Amino acid sequence: MNRSPLVPLLALTSVLAAATAFGAGAAKPGFHLGDSRPQIVDAVAYQVDGAVYAEAGGKPGKPVTVVAMADFKIDRQDLIDALNTPNALLAQAQKLGKGNVLLVAMTRPDRCDVTALLQMGEKQFGLIAEPLPVKETATHVKGGCHTTSPQKLFDNSYDFELPYDLDLTVIPPPAKLAAGGGEPGKALVDVVKAIQAKDWKVARLHLRDEEIARNPKPAEQKSFFEGMALNYPKTAQVTGGLIKGDHATVEIVGTDREDHKIRGTFTMKKVGADWRVVDQELYTME
Repeated sequence: MNRSPLVPLLALTSVLAAATAFGAGAAKPGFHLGDSRPQIVDAVAYQVDGAVYAEAGGKPGKPVTVVAMADFKIDRQDLIDALNTPNALLAQAQKLGKGNVLLVAMTRPDRCDVTALLQMGEKQFGLIAEPLPVKETATHVKGGCHTTSPQKLFDNSYDFELPYDLDLTVIPPPAKLAAGGGEPGKALVDVVKAIQAKDWKVARLHLRDEEIARNPKPAEQKSFFEGMALNYPKTAQVTGGLIKGDHATVEIVGTDREDHKIRGTFTMKKVGADWRVVDQELYTME
């Protein structure tokens, strides 16, 4: 009598983990675009306001279900804490030094939109396909998105089958910052002023971790702040922003070191009692 070979316990555990990620009733997703064939191993379903997908048919005030699929284990708590879910997923991939993310959005009964964020987001594609039958409750969603035949995008061919059967993960939306930017906004304005005044005592409370780590000696502070002034506004006025827990984005208008008008967004994080700069994007308005 023939006997089937025994499956090693580790391999069996991996198979079960993959099945659990998409639900017991869902097949494992498959995706191909050009030379990319990410092996999806984890997925999270959540909802966003339809305004995020307005161009695809979403409506403000109406939730759109999004399923994020990745070829790495997703840190769910990080998504819950983050201000921006797609950015948090890409940050997880970048921390690993590799990774691909697919965002499947059910925008209309006859259409689903797939955003492919490949190679840690270095390559991004928007794809439209047909939905699989969807069954959704307040806490669970079952469905999927697929191509019925190979498609073309520029010089790339693509096809995919992306089923899912998942509980919804509640990801609270961020709140608007208080007038004037609240604590994160005040911290940003303070650090901009401290750089101009070459005030290390104040600046060290709010600069990036790697900038604080340089810890310039008194004789080095003049050149240190001259370097900081190249990367920070000369003046800044807070115009808005978002906050969620210990994370915030602060929107500003102001001037650069050559007195050109600029606008930008700073990402801030609260460390202990202090709000610190994490990242920034600045643009000229002239």
